[in-house]
Amino acid sequence: MIFFFIVFFIFSRFRFAQVSLPLPFQNHSAEFEGYSSDETVRVVMTGAQEPRSVDITEEAHSQGAEKLSELVNEAMKDAHFKSVEGMKARMKEMAQTLGLGGPGGGLGV
Repeated sequence: MIFFFIVFFIFSRFRFAQVSLPLPFQNHSAEFEGYSSDETVRVVMTGAQEPRSVDITEEAHSQGAEKLSELVNEAMKDAHFKSVEGMKARMKEMAQTLGLGGPGGGLGV
C-alpha cells in the first residue's frame, strides 16, 4: 500500500509539472546542432533525439560516398551527445524547480 502511495505521489508531482512547466522544459521545443569534425555537415536534433534536418556542403559531397557517410555519422553523434547532455541539464533544473532530489538535483541525471 505504501508503494502505491509513493508511486501516486511521484506521478501526481510529475503530472502537475508536465502541465505547468514553461516551454524551455519541453523536450520537443529544444533543438541541438551537431557538426562533423571539419564542419562540412550539420545535423539538427530535438531534445527527444528526433532528427530535424541535415545540411551537407558541396565540399563534403565531393569527398565521396564513404567519407560523406563518416561525416554524417560524426555530425549525428555530436548532435545526439549535445541533445542528451542538454536534456540532462534541463531535467536536473526541472527536478530542482520541483524540489525533488535535494540541493544537487540528486536524480542521477
